[in-house]
Parts: sequence; C-alpha cells; structure tokens
Amino acid sequence: MTAPGFDGERTDDGFDLRFAVFRTDIAPCKGTIVLLHGRNECIEKYAETIAGLVGRGFDVGTFDWRGQGRSTRFFRDARRGYVDDFSQYATDLDQVFSTAILPETRPPFFTLAHSMGALIALLTAPMMANRIERMVMSAPFLGLSEEGPPP
Repeated sequence: MTAPGFDGERTDDGFDLRFAVFRTDIAPCKGTIVLLHGRNECIEKYAETIAGLVGRGFDVGTFDWRGQGRSTRFFRDARRGYVDDFSQYATDLDQVFSTAILPETRPPFFTLAHSMGALIALLTAPMMANRIERMVMSAPFLGLSEEGPPP
C-alpha cells in the first residue's frame, strides 16, 4: 500500500475538510472505494477496513465530514457537530470527490458507507449516478424510532 496522503480541502464556506487517499500496489487496480463513515467517526477508525480493501486491490478515498475528525468544527467543543443544512454534507462529498479523490485514484468508483455516511450516499445518489458504479451501505441512518430508546 502506498502511504496515505492526508491533506485538506477548503469548502466555499470556509471549512477545511481532511481527506486521505490510499493507493494499492496490486496491479491491476480493481477501482476505488469511496469510504463514507458515520457521525462522530474519523479516518483512523477505518484503518483496518482500509488496509483490507487496499490489500484486495482497491484504492480508497475518504475524508472527515465537516465538524468531525480533524476537519474544521463549527463549535470549539469538539464533541458537538453541527451543519446549517444536511445538504452541506452532499456539497462536501461532491467537492472532495471531484477535487481530491477523482484525480488521485483509479476508476471504477464504488461507495462503501456506514450510518450517517450511508444516508449522505443515498441523498447524493442521483448526482453521483454517472460517477459511482455500486454502493454498499451499512446501517443507513434513515430515522429515529417513534417508540424511543429501549429501557
């Protein structure tokens, strides 16, 4: 595996998004996994998953959502996440995909998403339809139970 390139991407509204690209040394490359993690998660949490994907011949591109990991936060309290509108996540995904993942990795492109990342993948599916071949989602955050939490 080629060493990851941790870097930042500045959004139009002034947030720095931390991203990383991991390139496989296996030839031929099978494509790129765009890894979208859940709420309050960061790139490092997926180190084992990334190593497994790279070891199977895929490049991986991922990033910390705004307000999470080492991306810019709205509040000083690192435990609090915030967006004005959920569509900001969709804009961030489009920007990181277009300016960081697409030029640094190889097609075809696939999405592997968990929880909030899976919800954002579903939200962006229409705009990503011509760029992403397949999507795999784990526990997409589609809503809260009306019954409330169990005792």
